[in-house]
This record gives sequence, C-alpha cells and structure tokens, in this order.
Amino acid sequence: MAETISKTTVNFTEARSHLSELVNQVAREETRVVIEKHGVPVGVIVSPRDLRFLEAQAEIEKRQMEAITRIGQAFADVPDDELERELRKAQAEARAEMRRERDTSR
Repeated sequence: MAETISKTTVNFTEARSHLSELVNQVAREETRVVIEKHGVPVGVIVSPRDLRFLEAQAEIEKRQMEAITRIGQAFADVPDDELERELRKAQAEARAEMRRERDTSR
C-alpha cells in the first residue's frame, strides 16, 4: 500500500528561511509544501513524481474536453428530444449489459 504524503503549509517568510529543509523533505517525498502570503496559497513545492502526475492529469482532461467538443459538434443538428431518447436508450442498454455480466460472473 502506498504511503500517504503529508501536506505542510508555511508562510512565505518561513518558506524562504527554511527552503533547503523544505526542498529536501519534498525530494524525499515526505511532504508537499503549500506556500501562503497573508493566508492565501500562492504556490506549492512538489516532487518531480507529483509534477509528472499533475501534467498527465492535465493532458487527460485536455483530451476529454476535446472529445466532448467533437461529440457536441457531431450532434449539433440533432433535436434535443431525439438526443435525450437516444441517451436513455444507450443507458438502458449499458445497464442491461452490466447486469448480464454481473449475473454470469456469479
């Protein structure tokens, strides 16, 4: 099981004074650091692994939005009532298939 990484919140002055120590803790994946100015979060220090994860998530979200846009464009000329009927039909078919799969796995 993966170990939970803590989150440390520090004000900017404290972060500046203890930057080396904070960076070392982040590098060892002991913590993520949130830096605040006047109680408002203004930045974070995260490990390279966390950054890769965030970048991958951003790419996934970008592709999802592109897919949603393409789907919306493909159905732009379909009347709302017809689209709703087709969505309900597809949902019912998906639920029936899931029930069949669940019943056959028992």
